[in-house]
Amino acid sequence: MGYAGGSMDDARFVQLALEQGFVTPQQVEKVRQEQHVLADRGIEASQWFLLQDLGFVTEEQAKRLRKGMSSSTLRALEVDGYVIQGRLGAGGMGDVFRAENAQGQAAAVKLLNTKYSTNPEYVRRFEREARAAERLDHPNICRGRQHGEVAGHRFLLMELVEGPSLKVRLQEQGPLDERSALCLLEQMADGLGHAWAKGVLHRDVKPANILLGPARPGHDEPFCAKICDFGLAKLWQDGDHADEDSRGGLTGAGLALGTPHYMSPEQASGAHDLDQRCDIYGLGATLYHALLGHTMYSGKSSAVIMYKQVTEQIDLGALRLKGARERLIGLLERMLAKDRMKRLATWAAVKAEVQAIRMNLERPVSEPHRRARPWGWIAAGGAVAAAAGLVAVLALPAAIPTVSPESFARHLADLGLGTHRTLRLMPGTYDPMVLGAIHADLHLVAAGPGVLIDGGRGPGLRIDAGARGLELSGLEIRGHPALLVTGGAVTCTGLVLRGSTGPAVILQGGALITNGGQVVGGLRSEGRAEARIDGTIVTGPVLLLDTDFSAQGSTFNGRVAGSLGQLRLTRCRIDGGGAEEALRLERGTGLEARELTLEGARVGLSGSLALAPLIQDLHIRATDQGIRWIGPADPTWSWNRLDIQAPIRGLPAGLDRP
Repeated sequence: MGYAGGSMDDARFVQLALEQGFVTPQQVEKVRQEQHVLADRGIEASQWFLLQDLGFVTEEQAKRLRKGMSSSTLRALEVDGYVIQGRLGAGGMGDVFRAENAQGQAAAVKLLNTKYSTNPEYVRRFEREARAAERLDHPNICRGRQHGEVAGHRFLLMELVEGPSLKVRLQEQGPLDERSALCLLEQMADGLGHAWAKGVLHRDVKPANILLGPARPGHDEPFCAKICDFGLAKLWQDGDHADEDSRGGLTGAGLALGTPHYMSPEQASGAHDLDQRCDIYGLGATLYHALLGHTMYSGKSSAVIMYKQVTEQIDLGALRLKGARERLIGLLERMLAKDRMKRLATWAAVKAEVQAIRMNLERPVSEPHRRARPWGWIAAGGAVAAAAGLVAVLALPAAIPTVSPESFARHLADLGLGTHRTLRLMPGTYDPMVLGAIHADLHLVAAGPGVLIDGGRGPGLRIDAGARGLELSGLEIRGHPALLVTGGAVTCTGLVLRGSTGPAVILQGGALITNGGQVVGGLRSEGRAEARIDGTIVTGPVLLLDTDFSAQGSTFNGRVAGSLGQLRLTRCRIDGGGAEEALRLERGTGLEARELTLEGARVGLSGSLALAPLIQDLHIRATDQGIRWIGPADPTWSWNRLDIQAPIRGLPAGLDRP
C-alpha cells in the first residue's frame, strides 16, 4: 500500500461550513456543548461529525465541502493496489473513500484520522472494527477484506456498497413504506443474527450505519441492506485479543456507548453486561424512524435523550394513525421494551415474527383507530343487480376450517391453495405430525378439550427448519419426545406436552416459546437453540447445551443445568426434587436471575467456571450448601438480597455480602 496526502481536518470543515453560511455560530456552539456532554458519557465525536448528525449540515452541503477539500488537499492515494478516487463520507474516527484497482474492481477504504492514530483507545476501536468486519461473511453485512498500516496510516479495505445510507434515503425520499420497512427489518435481523452467532455485538445500530445497496438478482426485495461500522462492536472469543470490556477500558461499566437516539436503556444507563437485546432495541428504534421519518425522542441535548430512553415510555400511536398493522406495532413494542427481560430476546424470534407479518401483507390494513372489518364490498361499485333493484352485498370471509382427525391431512395439504392459515382441531386423537417450511405461519388451535396428538414411541410433533411463525394453542401432545424442534420457530400457548419415555421436549436448533401449559418429562437441548418458557410448569430435568434460555413466572420440578449458554430466570421456582443441585451452571454459562427460588436439593446453586453478573432476590433452601462456586467471581457482579437457608451459605469470595 502507498499513501500520500492528508486526512480530513475537522476544524477546517467547520470553518468552511461557517464561511459558506451552512451553519451559524450558535449551532457550532451547541455542537461544542454536545461534544462535552458526550465526552462525559464516554462518547467521543468530532464537531464536524456532530454538525451532520444533528442535522445542521445537510448531506448535499457536506458533499460540496468534501469535494472542495478533496480538490485542494488530497493527492494520489493507493491501498493494496486500489487507487483512491474520492471521499464517500466521514464518521467519528475517519474518512471513507471510493477506490478501484487496475481490473476496474471497486472497493471502499476507511482511513483512521491521523489525529487519532496516536490515541491508543481509537487505535483499539479501529482494530476492533477491522477484526469484526473480517470475521463476518453475510450478504447483509458490509464485508471487510483487509486491514493494516503503512507510513503511520491505518486502513480498512471493505466491500463497496453502491447505494445511500438509510439516513440519506430517509432525508431525500421520506419514510419507508411498510413492505420496504419489513424487508429492512428481516435483512438486518439476518445480518445482526449472523454477527451475534459469530461472537460480535454491534452496539451502534442506526440509519447512518445501514447501507442500501441494489436488490440482488433473484430476490424480491427493494434493496439489499447491509450493516456497517463495527467501531463500537463487542467481540467475544477473539483469539489473542481481549475485548476492552474485560480490561476495564473505554467500554467498561458506567460509560454509555452508542448513539443516543437509538441507544437501548441498558446502554444509556452504562450497563456492561450487554447482549443481542441491545441491538434488537437499536433496530426497533431505527425501524420507528424509518416508518415515521423522525426519531422516537427529541431533546435539547444527548443527556436528555438518553434519560428519556431509560425512563419515558414509547408512544406508538403515530404508527396507528399512519395505518400500520397491529401485529407490526406489537412487534415494535416488544423490540422496544424498556425492561430487556420483557424484550424479544433473540434474532430468531424477531425473524419469525417479521416473516409471519410479511406473509399477510395482502390482507387489508386496519383503518386508524379501528380494527380491520371482517367483510368487504364486492362486485363492480360494491353492488349487484337484484329483482328489487341494486343492493349492496357484503362478502363475509369463510369460517376458519374445523377439522377432525380423519380430515386433518386433507385440510393441511389444501392450505397452500387458499388463504386460511388457521385450523381448528376437533377433539380426538391425531397422528404424529411433521411441520416444515411449507407450514410457515400456521396456527393450530383446539376447538375444545381432548385434542391429542399421539406419537407413540416416536415424536408427536416435529418442527423442521423453515417452519417459521408457527402457533399451537390448547393441544395435548404425547410421544418420545412430545415435541422435537430441529429448526424454525414455534409458539405454544396452553399446551400439555408429555414425554412417553425421556424428555417431553428436545431442541436441536430453532426457537421455542411457551406461554402457560405443562411440560411433563423435562426438556433437553442438544444444539444451538433458543427457548423462552413463560408461565409454564415443567416437570422433569432441564438440560441445556449451548442454548439461550429464558423463563419468567415458571415452575421447574426437577434439576436445571446449563452449559455454554445464557440463562435468564425471572420470578421462577426450581425444586431439585432430591437432586445434588437445583440449578447447575457449567463452563461458559451466563446467569441473570431475579426473584428466583431454589429448593429441594443438597446444593441450591452450583457454578463451575461460569458467569453470573446479576442475581437479585435469590431464595435458597438447601439441605447441605446454599451455593457451591468453582472458579473466579468478578467483584463487579451485582448480587443483592440473598436469602440462603442452609448449613453452609457458600458465597464466592468477594460476594459474601450480608
